[in-house]
This record gives sequence, C-alpha cells and structure tokens, in this order.
Amino acid sequence: MITKQKSIESKDIKKVVYLAIFATLIMIITNIVSYNYLPDYISVKSDGSSTIRKEVYVIIFPCISIITNFINLKLNNRSIVNSIFLNIILPLVNIYIIFTSIPR
Repeated sequence: MITKQKSIESKDIKKVVYLAIFATLIMIITNIVSYNYLPDYISVKSDGSSTIRKEVYVIIFPCISIITNFINLKLNNRSIVNSIFLNIILPLVNIYIIFTSIPR
C-alpha cells in the first residue's frame, strides 16, 4: 500500500529554509577550513576508484544542497521529513568524506 506524503505547510517552510541555510553554511565552513589539509584529489567512492579535484569537491556539496532544497521546496513541495533528512545527512556525508580524505 502506497501512502501519499503530506506536503510542507506554509508555516513549516520558514523552518525548513532556516535548516537548509544552516546546513549549507556548515558545509561551506567545513570545506573552507579543511581545504588546505585536503589532498589534490579526493576519492568519492570507498574503494578509491573515482576521484575528483579538491576545488570541485569544495564547491559540489553546497551546490547539491542548494539545488535539492530548491527542488524539494519549490517544485515538489515534498514532506518536511525529506528536508530534514537531506539537511542532516548531506552535511554528515560531506564531513565524513573530508575526514577520511585528509592524510594522516
């Protein structure tokens, strides 16, 4: 049985926007702080088979966050749970990749 997700109510949109801004700022700050410590190429897969330059990595996660939040709020008007998961999990993945990429 498939249930339809409730859309975000207008009073909750402001909370979701603040959460999205906060999560994006956390990603930007962690990326700027860790930029000097990152190697030239960052592995985005756990086996190290796919790498990207650190300049691209520093920009890509905040951009993904902004784009997905825009899609979630403006185009799809998905549930607030989707927004919370997006704005909690994406910064955590960003921080995890940074800390596993920094050479010891």
